[in-house]
Order: sequence, then structure tokens, then C-alpha cells
Amino acid sequence: MEKQKLGFVYAHTGYNFPGNDKGNDEVNAFKTTDKLLGGFYMDAGIGYRVRMNNPLHRILFSAGYSQKNTVNKMGYTYPCLVPPCLETVYNYHYQLGRIVAKVSWGIW
Repeated sequence: MEKQKLGFVYAHTGYNFPGNDKGNDEVNAFKTTDKLLGGFYMDAGIGYRVRMNNPLHRILFSAGYSQKNTVNKMGYTYPCLVPPCLETVYNYHYQLGRIVAKVSWGIW
């Protein structure tokens, strides 16, 4: 049987949940809060599938780009002359982007 090539495009989006809810382990006397928050997730690319001799089996080759976003929210309460002292909050935004190459096998 002749091998057939089929092109495809894929895309996934969603929300990235942080692995643990604890941020930086740095010890600081003025730090009052330290929280990791999730963010946008996406994965998109192109590829092609090759039908094998068995019509149900295919090998898929694809390449794309993936990105995950995370925010680390840290709050500090510094000494002040007149209490209550206000908390200063810093938001650190992190993006993990990567180029993805995939080889997979499928039955359908």
C-alpha cells in the first residue's frame, strides 16, 4: 500500500497551575506574603502524519512553540513611624518559552 502524507496544524491554550503555592524560600524579616500564581498557557505548531502499511497506524512529526506564564507575588511590610505600616507588594512575571519537536505514533 502507498504511504500517504497528511499535514496538520495544532493549538492548545489554557491556564498554567503552579507546581507548588510556595514562592522563593529566601528568608527576609520584612517579607509578609509570598505566593505563586498561574497564568496563560499555549502550545501551537504544524506537522504531518505518515500512514504506514497498516491503514490504522500513523507516525506523526511536528514542530511548534510552547509558552507558560507565572507570577510571583511578594509582599513586604517595612518599619514606619506611625503604625499600621502598609504592605508593599511586588509582582514578578515569568515566561517560559520553548521550541518543541515531537515524534509520536497513533492508531486510528
